[in-house]
Amino acid sequence: MLYGMALLQPYISAAVQAGHCDTNAAATCLTAAATALAEECKRRSFRSFEPQHLANAAWALGKMGQADQAWFAAAVAAAQRPAFATAALPMHWAQLWYALALVRHHPPPQLMACTTAALEGQVRRVVSQGCGVLLWSFAVLGVWEERLAGLLLGRLAELVERQQQGQPAGTAGGDERAGSNAPRMVEQDLTNALWAVAVAGQSTLAAHAREVGVLLREAARRWEQGGGSRAGGACGPFPKEALQQLWQVQLELKAIEGGGSSDGGRRTAAALSSILPAAGAGSLLASAERAAQDERLQVESVSNLQRGVIAALRRLQKRQQQARGASGSHDGSFAPTPAIISVQQEALVPALNGRVDVLVELSDGQRKVVEVDGPVHYMGNSPYEHTKDGRTALRDRQLARVFGQGNVGCVPYWEWDAVQGDQAAEEAYVWGLLVGEDGANEEKGQAGRGVVTLPTVKPQGGGVAAGGEATTSAPPWEQMGGGEGRRLRRRSVEETAAGGDGVLEGQRVQVGVWVTQVHLDDTHRHGRQCHYWCSCHLSYNSLRGHTRDLHAPAC
Repeated sequence: MLYGMALLQPYISAAVQAGHCDTNAAATCLTAAATALAEECKRRSFRSFEPQHLANAAWALGKMGQADQAWFAAAVAAAQRPAFATAALPMHWAQLWYALALVRHHPPPQLMACTTAALEGQVRRVVSQGCGVLLWSFAVLGVWEERLAGLLLGRLAELVERQQQGQPAGTAGGDERAGSNAPRMVEQDLTNALWAVAVAGQSTLAAHAREVGVLLREAARRWEQGGGSRAGGACGPFPKEALQQLWQVQLELKAIEGGGSSDGGRRTAAALSSILPAAGAGSLLASAERAAQDERLQVESVSNLQRGVIAALRRLQKRQQQARGASGSHDGSFAPTPAIISVQQEALVPALNGRVDVLVELSDGQRKVVEVDGPVHYMGNSPYEHTKDGRTALRDRQLARVFGQGNVGCVPYWEWDAVQGDQAAEEAYVWGLLVGEDGANEEKGQAGRGVVTLPTVKPQGGGVAAGGEATTSAPPWEQMGGGEGRRLRRRSVEETAAGGDGVLEGQRVQVGVWVTQVHLDDTHRHGRQCHYWCSCHLSYNSLRGHTRDLHAPAC
């Protein structure tokens, strides 16, 4: 039923857009039914489910955008049972992995081990769509397994070569679907696989140069055979997404060609990058570039997260200008060097035919990119929610090549959550992002990237802790008693850091990223000893309120 609902959803959406049915009623009814069915699947722990039933349910929920991570965790656990692993066909594995990629559910390593073991003996039953979907899913989730990837790439290249020889792609001995029932190889199968190899990295591209060459030549052949951009509109026989994927592949090949680790690698990359014909406005490469340009022109609405970061940068720029004054002098309250000259939102990057969230120009000539990354750039399930997906990793790599290593900064949503609402902390964070923690700490009254100064805490029983008066900005931390040592947990920004029976003194806290130089004193008498052995780092997830506790040993 879930599978049927997923197939029905586009028709309901079309009817809603045409005004034939009530938007809220249709959406609510479909969502409620799908949620109830999904809960029943999870309640049963998928017991007695055939592999096709599990795969269909996962695919359906992924396509419908119902990213219940607990549901997918249960589905992954069920797929690791012998009953699924021994009976599942390649198409079932492809459906499951595709669903995981759609909802950005990073599975445990055991699922990849099960998938590899199952497909090694069935690789000649994998059709072209399965090869492309599996490789694409691995790349999105960042779970590349070289042995399995090599098998799938080899299989796809074999199917291409068979088709070029006049044999249907699905008629190899033992294929899952044979003869007229074999699915036709489509352009997206080729580009999914090529894009996945590009995401996996330059070494993977070089290692699979033969297969990449076969796929690129097949793409070029299909473009010419289909009449190029003269057929099927501006994109020719290729979907726009497929052309955009080819552009990303070409960028990676050109990067190897321009700076590969060896002469052989550069020559191989040059040979591969020349496969796609570039001559003429209607060529495949020109059309891929045009598709990338079209994508960059489609600017989605700017998120509140991005607006907040831009506002902090522009406040900081204004304060710097005021500090210097018209004559070039400043009052000493804020005198960073270099200073912000301009802050451009959604700036174009011609070298990539793309955009960046923010481009900041500094007075010393540096250009700094700031990408503001919401949850869609990361995995959706714990403990991987701080792991970037393959698209974002590829973006970062390409931007670093254009602007230089160290000139591309990212603002993860959970780090911004930790400083949001405190303008001083926001400005300290973005300034540290631009100049680095060391550079930011050199400025008077400023801390490093996302760093604020903790207030002094008075110990119970009287006395004043070292470090002077408490600052006006209270940190989101407090000390708790418990056990032999002490542990820190998150606290609301409005609260002070008082509490417990010890002292937090003279610390810097990099909010939402790392806590550095945390010193715990159990008593005044043992203060110096504790100050020494508790110097440490502590990671912290501010968004979801999870902490990794730091327990100090007894003095």
